[in-house]
Amino acid sequence: GYDDEAGDYIVREGDIIYERYKIAVRPGSKTPLLGKGSFGQVVYAFDLTENLGVAIKIIKNQKHFHEQARTEIELLRRFLLVPRLPRVPVPHSDYHRDTFLPCTEFVEQSNIVRLLDSFVHRNHQCLVFELLPLSLYDLLKFSKFKGFSLTLVRKLTRNILYNLASLRQSNVDVIHCDLKPENVMLIKHNEYRIKVIDFGSSCSSSHKPFSYIQSRFYRSPEVLLCRHYSYAIDMWSLGCIMVEMHTGSPLFNGKNEFEQMVKIAQMLGLPPSHMIASAGSKSKVKSMFRKVDGKWALKNPSDGYVVHNPRALSMAIRKPNSQESEQEYADMESLLGGMLALDPEERFSPEQALHHPFFS
Repeated sequence: GYDDEAGDYIVREGDIIYERYKIAVRPGSKTPLLGKGSFGQVVYAFDLTENLGVAIKIIKNQKHFHEQARTEIELLRRFLLVPRLPRVPVPHSDYHRDTFLPCTEFVEQSNIVRLLDSFVHRNHQCLVFELLPLSLYDLLKFSKFKGFSLTLVRKLTRNILYNLASLRQSNVDVIHCDLKPENVMLIKHNEYRIKVIDFGSSCSSSHKPFSYIQSRFYRSPEVLLCRHYSYAIDMWSLGCIMVEMHTGSPLFNGKNEFEQMVKIAQMLGLPPSHMIASAGSKSKVKSMFRKVDGKWALKNPSDGYVVHNPRALSMAIRKPNSQESEQEYADMESLLGGMLALDPEERFSPEQALHHPFFS
């Protein structure tokens, strides 16, 4: 067969997919595999028509992941297509394919990964993307997880904010739902312009099919509480990423959802009482909140109740022996206060963040 027991396509170097894409080992690598996840795998291939390297996301042969991939394709078409361009089906025995007619002017100003092609190959939905050199996570790895200067953090954060602002435009309307260092790619090795990738869990503000979203370290309080969520969840993730870019370590590295909630509460305090009271029934952390003397408290699974340390954030963002000025740290802490507001209604929008003194 073509699949392994997990439903993943068995990738072989030299295979040619869709009579066009030759699976190969990326220069400097030992395997065609670029990445792997619950959805399937991403492999390096050489586009024999265009003579360039591409990344192909090969989705597992499972209905749920197939449907999720179709949603991702629809979302990516919003970035790549001028409204009302016809979809041209290309008949082929083993494939069903969407032909994209991208509007270059629209694409080039976009800081979203470009979807070049999509088709079904041997029951696997395939998405062909432009190849991008490395992720923020790779960059952190190169720094041996010591992190970057605030000057570089400022540049990268500003670029991601522009990105989030473009996703919120009414004609785009996309909540990413899985912002993390692995999903932010550099366009070129020595430049700090970025593109966001992996729209597999994304949704629009009016249609949210998933409740279990965001990678745990970057998961917002409203998602932990299984409440209504909005664009604001991406700003929470970016606040977490911003600190990690500087210090090299995740800001909230809980081993499970309970620990995640505890770490957030120790650093930032408890979510407002209306959020706790209206937590969804599926929330794992809901049971940790108790009323003590008429006030909400958070039970720590290990011992007692969680105590908020108001200086914790200030300490967490500083690196030992740092060359950064006190003013820069004060500005960063103030910006994070807005990006990591526990109440999504009070959290900064990308536009508000971009006007913050940290960027001036």
